[in-house]
Amino acid sequence: MADAGCLMVRHLRCIAQTCRLFGCFHIRDFSEKAISGASVKWKTPYTAYSAACLFFVLFFQGFVQANKISVLTSRATFTKALVITVRLFALANALVTIYCVTIRANDLLEFFRKAALFEAYTGFRAPSRRAMTSRRRCFFVFLRVAKLAVATAAFCVLLAALFGPSSLASVRHRWNVAIKMMSAFADVVFILYESVMYMVLSRTADVLVHYVRAQLRAFENCQRSFGATPCKTDLALALEAIRGNLSGIREMKACLNNIWNPAILMSSVCLLWSQCISLYCLFADRAARLDVWLGFFYSWFGSLRFLELAVVSHDLRMEAQNIKDATKTVTMAGAPSTYTRQIAGAVITYTVIVVQTKEQLVGDAVANMTMAAN
Repeated sequence: MADAGCLMVRHLRCIAQTCRLFGCFHIRDFSEKAISGASVKWKTPYTAYSAACLFFVLFFQGFVQANKISVLTSRATFTKALVITVRLFALANALVTIYCVTIRANDLLEFFRKAALFEAYTGFRAPSRRAMTSRRRCFFVFLRVAKLAVATAAFCVLLAALFGPSSLASVRHRWNVAIKMMSAFADVVFILYESVMYMVLSRTADVLVHYVRAQLRAFENCQRSFGATPCKTDLALALEAIRGNLSGIREMKACLNNIWNPAILMSSVCLLWSQCISLYCLFADRAARLDVWLGFFYSWFGSLRFLELAVVSHDLRMEAQNIKDATKTVTMAGAPSTYTRQIAGAVITYTVIVVQTKEQLVGDAVANMTMAAN
């Protein structure tokens, strides 16, 4: 089977199952053994279930915000108004992310099918689990521990705000325990909705790193076999195959950009706003209320997610740069320097910096690389 054991799908399987449980992943039969049989269908009971989950979260989020705004109109302060805007930005961010993962579910499925075909046609061998985790292992362990600590602290603050005698609890002081627990659960699902983009992009970019690295190894094998290969035509065909493979990786990168561009833009704006407001409220206005602390932990949780995605994206860009550098130092008979350097024309660059998510800018960068190579 062409798509048996697809690393890209296997790397996303647990995330896909979790997201599907909470109604935000519409690809059916998502399995690394049979991705060709996966589909996106809307006239199914799961669509109603997904809508119910979204309504559940939006109901509690909207109800809390409506109550806080009503309190704000009677006892308005500048700090309280700023804290409310953080939650509103976060809500908008979650809605944009849900839009991307839902409306563009067919595009996401097409991306996974391209990845499965790429692995099958190129003979890509998935690295061992140890090799997958050895790259920046200490850093990523620290990052995950930090995210867990921040998320735990935020959840404790949320519970204190729900059940303790705080200004945030006063919004819901008439709620019974069951409704308060459902509200806390809705907040957890809300964070999951908002994190879908980060989880999917960081995992897929990590696999693309291994795709590019495999092409670099193939190019190095061509270098080593240059003297021992009697037929230079075979060498030229191998180089052309590498160039085609890199073009395929670039297409997968473009597919990811098309799917997640709105979510990347919105999450960047939300992260910047939440960081500025939380730091101002804590240090400039010295308003150390529980709702301010909740916004502070939320902003730092978002920063850690963004940092993880940025590091993975940087690794992908560096692997692409390694191939470009390798083509600059090689001249093979039957495959001249200008020809081998054209491989760099297919090299991708990927970053989470907002400006560089534009496909036109990425295309211009690739064109400049090709001109420089020639």
